[in-house]
Amino acid sequence: AGKSLYRLRISERDSSWSGAKAIATLEDRRCAHFSYGGSVYFLSGGALVSVDPEGGVKLIENGYTDTYKPLYSINGVITEQKNLLSPDYRIEYLVADAGEYSYGTPGISYKILDRELRTCAATGIDSSYSGKLSIPAYTTIEGIRYRVTEVAPMAFMYTTYVTEIHVAEGVERIGMRAFESCYRATVITIPGSVTEIGVAAFVNCKAMTDLYLGVGLATLGGSTFVGCDKDLTVHYASVKDHFDGITGIDETAPYAKSYSDPYGRYELYLPYPEPAYGVISLTENGNIISFNNVMENGRAIGARLTSSLSFAQPHDYVITLACESEKYSFGRTDLEIGGFEAITGCRVAEIFDNRVFLSGNPRLPNTVFYSAIDRVGRGDPLYFGAENHFSDGVGGYPVRAMLARGDSLAVFKSGDDGTGSIFYHTPTETGDGYIPKIYPVSYVHSGIGAIGEAISFMDDPVFISKNGLSALEKQDISLERSVVCRSHNVNYDLQKEDISSICLTEWQGYLVVLAGERAYLADSRYTFSHPTGSREYEWFTLRGLGSYEGDSYVWRYDSYENEYLSAHPREGEVYAGTVYYSETDGNPSYYAMESGRLYSIYKTGERAGGKFYPASFALGVGDLLFLGTEGGVVAVFNNDMRGVAPEYLSEREDFDPEEYKRLMGRRIHPEFYSFDGHAVRYALKTAYDNCGIPHMTKSTVKHSLTVRARCISSASLHCEVGTESSDYYELTSFPGGSLSFAEMDLGSLSLSLQDYYTVPIAEKAKGWVEKQIALYTEGYASPIGISTIAYRYTVAGRIKAS
Repeated sequence: AGKSLYRLRISERDSSWSGAKAIATLEDRRCAHFSYGGSVYFLSGGALVSVDPEGGVKLIENGYTDTYKPLYSINGVITEQKNLLSPDYRIEYLVADAGEYSYGTPGISYKILDRELRTCAATGIDSSYSGKLSIPAYTTIEGIRYRVTEVAPMAFMYTTYVTEIHVAEGVERIGMRAFESCYRATVITIPGSVTEIGVAAFVNCKAMTDLYLGVGLATLGGSTFVGCDKDLTVHYASVKDHFDGITGIDETAPYAKSYSDPYGRYELYLPYPEPAYGVISLTENGNIISFNNVMENGRAIGARLTSSLSFAQPHDYVITLACESEKYSFGRTDLEIGGFEAITGCRVAEIFDNRVFLSGNPRLPNTVFYSAIDRVGRGDPLYFGAENHFSDGVGGYPVRAMLARGDSLAVFKSGDDGTGSIFYHTPTETGDGYIPKIYPVSYVHSGIGAIGEAISFMDDPVFISKNGLSALEKQDISLERSVVCRSHNVNYDLQKEDISSICLTEWQGYLVVLAGERAYLADSRYTFSHPTGSREYEWFTLRGLGSYEGDSYVWRYDSYENEYLSAHPREGEVYAGTVYYSETDGNPSYYAMESGRLYSIYKTGERAGGKFYPASFALGVGDLLFLGTEGGVVAVFNNDMRGVAPEYLSEREDFDPEEYKRLMGRRIHPEFYSFDGHAVRYALKTAYDNCGIPHMTKSTVKHSLTVRARCISSASLHCEVGTESSDYYELTSFPGGSLSFAEMDLGSLSLSLQDYYTVPIAEKAKGWVEKQIALYTEGYASPIGISTIAYRYTVAGRIKAS
């Protein structure tokens, strides 16, 4: 209501609504909304508001972290679409081969050993390089991926600023003097894939305290440890007997030994599919571990991490990336729009095939988005895959409504741009895990466009078009769909409305077509066949729907009098002056002062004045019709007051509830006929009647028009007649302050609530072809009941050409 979103308990509407508080603020426009999985979602331009079954509210704005984060890729293969509502996504690596994802220090040079086998050797790095040196098992040379099988002889000799050396699993040989004089290296890791370490490989590595050797080592060259620190510990990944069997292992004799240790720490590099702001989390086999981002141009391009776990079993790494929000064109070359803005800007929503379909974004008038199914097969209303969209038609005609009909989704566009205005989509399985289901067009209906909403009313698919309320029908023979009108009886008024803002809802067997303060009600229980052959509804109209601000109670002159107060000669008329109050012997009284005299007045239940705010939204729930107004008020229209006595009656000492129930058990007391205490105009119009002879003119027999009516309160009935050649003219009038009827016999009228009475009206229209009778009342709490309207006529002659 207004800009506010309320959550109200229907069962407590009479006691707690006045204190209800808004739970969210939405944009000042009609917001698309949908219900999914027990929660309600509202699209409000730059945000999305969700309300769970317990009333918990979430404001989902751009960058919100609690939306579904798809598994975008596994081992570099794209598996799930990105989520338009979230810039974040996950990637997964199942590392069975440690060398496949080994980290290589940038700047290492390589020499190709065998182009056919695609093997190479690491040959060195700039001698000024400092820090940890990681030699990978794979590298890319001239765009071709090569396996690093060897560290070349003297490759890293005199790289004096290196602090640690890690050789990746997959390298098979370490050449002679490969790491000679790496003075500052404290830890060197040699994996189990290395079978041979060359002569003098670690000469003068004076700072080395820990050397890790893998179980694959078969030969250790001589003079390997000349000049090394005497506190060096050699770690071997298997038992002492295996260690002692290595050729040349005597070289390690002076140093401490440790057996069955993992052969060191593995440096891994897991590349990101695209640059990211950073990593939200990284887990190894389900455990959170530390890592470093590899940066390029201010963006993270991969994760560098260290693992000391055995690679006898595959390692599962899951990385959640924080990425920059992308821009998409959705098939257009002239537009770039963020995914979040594309979704939250939609103004039409529908549930179909267990998915949420959204459209109506003014910037993407032809585009329809649909939600995705996650990897475990669950529908998620906050997961809109970047590829889950299609376009209907071209040009600027927007999608105005969508409607699920059996196995098809009907998409209604506001105009016909040459390709049609109603598109039917049927789901189709693709067999592709990336886009498992698409919704191609199965049928196009040309010639009419939707201007407003669509709804399935008692299994009748209807929508608002330029022709009023239209419906989709299937022809009996061909089963082709056709569009028919359901609202001929009210189109004269309905087409004057701002039908683009009409709201549709179903309520107690009625289709409510809300157009501001007016609601047109199509009655599903009363249908007839129109001359065009289509089935049509009987219609009713409610007017004056809305809320008031600053209105006040109506006061009327009373017949009560005492020694101080007089009865006013115009008893019952509205008093608009100052209200005075006094109390005598404990009895309160209200009075008016006119010409020096005091007149008794009383307050009625009627209200008047104030600023009127028309209804802007309607929703039928059970026997209640809810209305949200532009003034920010939530109102409820309740027509089920049968047998309920108004307060002024039920509080009387002589009130007999059983007798009242007997008399009024199936009727509504006139006191309840008002909109928020304001008078309502009740009216009934007959259909235009040509008496079955449309080619002849007729004249009404004088005094033959009779109305069988009841519940006529305060003698406020108006009667009008109109013909095809003349505007309505009134048969009754209320001049001045007194009541008079120009051509109506009031002698037969009764205020009885029980029986119908026949009222003769002296109508004498002449020379008409078809005629319409209108009856209405505008008094407060003054409903009318009409049973029949009858008249006689004589044939005047044939219609003359004009």
